[in-house]
Amino acid sequence: MNNNAIRRRPQRSAPVILHLAGFCLLALCAGPVVATRVIAEEASSAFRTTPPKEHRLKVTSNRHAYKIRLGGTVDMDNTLTRHHATFHVAFQPNVSLTIENTGDTPVVNPRVVTNGKRRWWSMRKLLEEILAGAKDDQERALLIWDFVRKNRHHDDPIFVNDELHDPMKMLNVFGGGLCDDAGAVGCSLLYNAGFNEGKFGRNPKVRHLHGHVMCEVFLAGAYQFLDMDEDAFYLDRENERPVSGDALARDHDLVKREHAYGPIFQGWDVGEKAAPLFGTDDGAGLRVTSGHQIDITLRPDEKLVFRWDNVGKFASDGPRGRRFWGNSLHTYSPRLDEKQYRQGASAHKDVHAVTGDAQRSRLAGATKDAFLAYEMRSPYAVCGGRVRADFRGAHASDRFEVSLSLDRKSWKSVWSHSGKGAIQARVDLDEQLQVKQRPAKYRYWVRVALGSAAPDSAQLTALTMETDLMTSPHSLPRLSLRDNQVEYTDETDEPHEVTLTHRWRESGNVIPPRPPEKPLFPQPDSIVRASTFQFQWPKVAEATKYHILVSRTPDMKLCYRTCFDTVIEGTSHGSPFTGMFSPDVDYYWRVRPQNAHGVWGEWSDMWRFRWDGPRVPVDLKYDLQKNGEMTITWKPNPRGPRPVAYEVFGSDERGFSISRKPHQVRGLGEQASNLLGRTTQTQMRVVSAATKDPNMNRSFYRVVAVDEHGSESGCSDYVELPHPHVVSRPVTRALVDQPYRYQLKTLRSIGDLQHRYTSPNQTYWEKEDYGYELLEGPAWLKLDGETGLLTGTPGRADVGDGDVKIVVKRRFPNEVKPTDQSGRVFQKTDARFQSSHEHRFRIQVGPG
Repeated sequence: MNNNAIRRRPQRSAPVILHLAGFCLLALCAGPVVATRVIAEEASSAFRTTPPKEHRLKVTSNRHAYKIRLGGTVDMDNTLTRHHATFHVAFQPNVSLTIENTGDTPVVNPRVVTNGKRRWWSMRKLLEEILAGAKDDQERALLIWDFVRKNRHHDDPIFVNDELHDPMKMLNVFGGGLCDDAGAVGCSLLYNAGFNEGKFGRNPKVRHLHGHVMCEVFLAGAYQFLDMDEDAFYLDRENERPVSGDALARDHDLVKREHAYGPIFQGWDVGEKAAPLFGTDDGAGLRVTSGHQIDITLRPDEKLVFRWDNVGKFASDGPRGRRFWGNSLHTYSPRLDEKQYRQGASAHKDVHAVTGDAQRSRLAGATKDAFLAYEMRSPYAVCGGRVRADFRGAHASDRFEVSLSLDRKSWKSVWSHSGKGAIQARVDLDEQLQVKQRPAKYRYWVRVALGSAAPDSAQLTALTMETDLMTSPHSLPRLSLRDNQVEYTDETDEPHEVTLTHRWRESGNVIPPRPPEKPLFPQPDSIVRASTFQFQWPKVAEATKYHILVSRTPDMKLCYRTCFDTVIEGTSHGSPFTGMFSPDVDYYWRVRPQNAHGVWGEWSDMWRFRWDGPRVPVDLKYDLQKNGEMTITWKPNPRGPRPVAYEVFGSDERGFSISRKPHQVRGLGEQASNLLGRTTQTQMRVVSAATKDPNMNRSFYRVVAVDEHGSESGCSDYVELPHPHVVSRPVTRALVDQPYRYQLKTLRSIGDLQHRYTSPNQTYWEKEDYGYELLEGPAWLKLDGETGLLTGTPGRADVGDGDVKIVVKRRFPNEVKPTDQSGRVFQKTDARFQSSHEHRFRIQVGPG
């Protein structure tokens, strides 16, 4: 089922595509456009290899199991390093796997599976593999997230239609694409896995951020944002469940404390690069695309040759780049006897078999209009092809022609010749197959004309059609070190024969580094009492990098959070953010080393630890007093150790991160500490005209709990104070003939850093300023509507009391203008963006 009826993918305009490519590809994951083959060859100079080895067998049943042993010390699994925008394979032992029909019967869906993995030929089989052993719905959703992020990469959008949105095509064929492709794939997988309206009350959705697209799943009564492209999910303040895109748009700090864009650690400021993509104007909708299956029927003498390298070819809808992919080969050499040519051809006219030299069959045309046609069909995208044909003519006017069709209706001649004697056609089809135009091609037809000047004078003596295919190396049935359990299956009950040929190479001179035997910190089964800490382990001989993984389950199936599933160069790793762990929870961690040749060692033993400290304060509120001052209140978390003190932080930045010292904020530069103070109470005054504390009179506040050991919780959710809200103390006395001056001051918000498709792209688009209007007051008072400065000089006739009423209204001067291409999306006309504050006081004019 191609479920585009559920939701068609909206067409992206050219400027949007350019911005997506420029932002996602260049700013965040720039890398050379290189092929798998090139990566392997450059990195493999250190590996001494054996000549290619081969295992060939004939199978005459529709199920057969066998073993192949891969020797040496390296394989694809222990030399593969995953990046956000590519994969690096230091040594690829797999050369090819050929599945060839060497019998007389068409073979339906011949398949090879190694070690029980990569049965990805249908949605059902794919989900069975992904979800095997899942304990609950939360784990099922995260297993889908984990599978997609590990088996695709961020790359050029080689097709901008729905082509890369089908999970079968993405994971088996293309292997990479933009964020919207990953989001659509995730949405389709989640929907088909049962995370839909029928079971959970709501469908998954694809969230359209401004600079990014990703899917969300509805689970446990709320949406969860699962980023399969930027390689992240974002836990709630209790470190328990992933939060929604709405929660991330509201509070960027949840994004800033994680690590995104793949496992290669790029520093703790990476989260600040991801956070601006979330905004209050994001859109969302259901997008489900599915229906493709990896099915093929091999005719006699037809074969698939799976390869793990590439020849530089890929399908696309224009001039695109590609960083990691594979090319395989589909070949058909039809038998030119009476029975087989009819069985394999899609059409024929006035053609029959004759016996040639050495009793070899050949096909002859009985008339000048004789022809036969063959369909070349594959579940993998076509990215090139060739035709080799040998003819023999008896007359000078015998005519031979090779034509190509993409729809079986319109045909284009790609080669023709007239004459007698032996004639060869060697035709390259790359351009005629339109592999650089959409849609992607999965089949085409080749027609061979045998225009005989006399009966049987134009003859076809040999024909081979080859198709270059685009295949994801991850999906192919690869061999791994030591014994491999291999299973062959097909769906043909009649007698048949298939020949399987595995070719590989081995290398044993590079020894993987040994993992550390024991950690330095935390020690196994220990309890950590520290606000922040570093995981530490001994240096491993010859290791240049390490992969650290922290999980909440001893099977280590899923990472706890992506900032603790990273590849680093040192022997320690820790977050600068407090509250990254929760009390009374078992955590498990392990490390594996990598040497300079790109070879990974085994994982270390799994080590368990606990963290002890307070959980985040909850239920933050503000209390507005009659004098205009405000106090915030909170409650200690009902779970975890009891706090003995609290620290309060304030900022005008929505979604701010707390800091006790000067710090850098993306888009703002260096900022001072935002710590307001420490208290043992569960309240603190935060707004008052009678203060000079720089962290008073802010629009947003957070609270951190501290226990008796000095361990700090993570920061709480923020409480948002009303803004505008005038916090200045009015000047209530004026004198005759003397200038009066009162500068209104209000709580203000600078919003948060957000991305737009308009220059300067990333800025504080929702930074507020305020308009001031004098609704009531003495005639001598004048108000500057832009600055809020109230001035005037009263005369003798103005002596006495007068009421003043000023309204302060919120505005967004930085926002994208309506005349901009995308401006209509960002106009702050919704009620949620509107706010105003009335400021009232009495002014008394006395004699000078």
